[in-house]
Amino acid sequence: KEHTTAYFITGFDGMENGIPYFNDDDLKMLIFHEYGHSLVNPVCEEYRKKLYEYEYLSEYMKSPFLSNYASWFAFCHEHIVRTCESILLKKAGYKKYAQENSKRNLRLGFALLPLLKEKMEYYDSNRDKYESFKEFFPELLIVFAETEPIKAEQPKPLGLYFKATDTGICLDYISGR
Repeated sequence: KEHTTAYFITGFDGMENGIPYFNDDDLKMLIFHEYGHSLVNPVCEEYRKKLYEYEYLSEYMKSPFLSNYASWFAFCHEHIVRTCESILLKKAGYKKYAQENSKRNLRLGFALLPLLKEKMEYYDSNRDKYESFKEFFPELLIVFAETEPIKAEQPKPLGLYFKATDTGICLDYISGR
């Protein structure tokens, strides 16, 4: 017997007269995001053991934001849900916001998003080949299996360097250590 678990929105953009509110774009994203959990999480649960085979990847995808996730498993289904939310936003006619959302998720550390998105777009274009998302899911596992992290040495501080920011390129100075 199939069932759907309801997820809910837990954050908001601000308060107005003591009432929490969301801006329109964030609300759109959150609706697609939380709806995605009801579809993605049960399938991930069925593949939990397989997903944990790729837990070693967590060492290469660290960011302050990603440390909010209690487990590799939670990180996996969050990664897939965030992939889906961008696709759904685009399909719903919010192309610009879908692009901004994808960029924000990449900045937060969801490094596999472009690869998962490519797979999900293939699924969306070939729905007739798959009975369900569950049947397609092993294709998403290929992304985890084929990801080969590279350990790089930390760059040596040279004094001045450029870095990308949300608003463009900025010049920074690093003191020699």
